[in-house]
Amino acid sequence: MITMIKIELKRAIKSKAFLVALIIGCAITVSHIFQWVLPQTQYLSLAFYKTMHPPDSVFNTWVGGNPYSLQAYVFFLILPILAVIPYADTFFTDKESGFIKNVFVRVDKKYYYIAKYITVFIFGGLVILIPLVINLILTATLMPSLIPQVTSLTYTVGGISMWNSIFYTNPYLYVFMYLALDFIFGGIFATIALSISFFVNSRFIVLITPFIIVFSFSTLLKLLQLRVFDPFMFLQPSQPNLNITFSSVLIIMIISLLLSAGVFLIKGVRNETF
Repeated sequence: MITMIKIELKRAIKSKAFLVALIIGCAITVSHIFQWVLPQTQYLSLAFYKTMHPPDSVFNTWVGGNPYSLQAYVFFLILPILAVIPYADTFFTDKESGFIKNVFVRVDKKYYYIAKYITVFIFGGLVILIPLVINLILTATLMPSLIPQVTSLTYTVGGISMWNSIFYTNPYLYVFMYLALDFIFGGIFATIALSISFFVNSRFIVLITPFIIVFSFSTLLKLLQLRVFDPFMFLQPSQPNLNITFSSVLIIMIISLLLSAGVFLIKGVRNETF
């Protein structure tokens, strides 16, 4: 199985789709630096600004901490689409090209399905993580890493926000925890698309379905006033003013993982059509 995973990882890292997704993600997060972060640096040297108003820091200017920028809105809106671009449709293309039949002649098919699932999950997460980390590093070179003040109105993480105590005592730990969370959900969205490959005959539908599912789910939760379970609400580190808890996020995470893994791995191993 290790050999199969290595093969899939090599295929993924050489994929043009992975490069395209990275370019899109990085273009969004790097443009945020020019439009939002660089203009803020001019205020840091003004003595009046320093004495009359707490200066901005990394934690409310990087793309994950600034809910007001167009780049933040776009990046987290298209996150379910971005996550599926690198490798989520390769099971569909493997079927269409006949590649999967050649693999099954050489290895136990369960190893192929496990390797495919792991690789899709990893690259779905990486294509979200890398642009965010690049933005964070660039922001940290330009802005001070000041501990956020609870009384400051420049931070949107409130008293009812998830992990708020960590944010106001160890903000980098908070950011790293959120990066891990976004990585995991990037992987989840990618593996949802992977599972959809069993049921549709269109590559486009495979790629767009996770976004449609998340958007529909978000709309339903808004109507039911249950937005604490809405990925569009809890995946952005700046967080809206909602009583989002890690337990509610964990519920969505576990259910999504069980569904995507269950459908793809169980149905894959049982499928005799290839």
